[in-house]
Amino acid sequence: MVKVREQECAGGFLFDYYQSHQDISHGLFASDAVDYVFECPWDAPGAPAHPGKDHPEFCDLRACLRMTATVWLAPFDFGIKESVAIAFTPDEETPGFMQIDVELALLAGEVGMWKRLNKGFVNDLRKQLLVWRSLEESVRTAFEDTLVRQYAARLHDDRRDGEDQA
Repeated sequence: MVKVREQECAGGFLFDYYQSHQDISHGLFASDAVDYVFECPWDAPGAPAHPGKDHPEFCDLRACLRMTATVWLAPFDFGIKESVAIAFTPDEETPGFMQIDVELALLAGEVGMWKRLNKGFVNDLRKQLLVWRSLEESVRTAFEDTLVRQYAARLHDDRRDGEDQA
């Protein structure tokens, strides 16, 4: 779990980490199509109300970070390919904190081997969160600034592309 205000820091660190594993053929995994969005799950039809309605600790929460990637697990000759989604969502039982939900879906390879190899992948995710926690505040803030700046630039570019097509 991370504090509400830390989701961009931790998310920026993880995004950088998974993006750095693109085009790599060694280590625990290789990644591709690493991306992220900020979603507002409470805006969907039939969704529960914004968590700030019941818990003032969530009042400043505007959106939840969701990161996605395609991952190949080592050893690569087993051909284990999966989709990965990491989502930061409000933890209603611990107001003011975001839980980190991880969704893994097998795309190619044998199910039993996929389950065994994912233990290492999930443990590595936990290890990276411990590394993130150990970083100095200025370094963690830099990951947040980069993530937010890149996302704002993407939104700006998307709007401009929409105007060019009109």
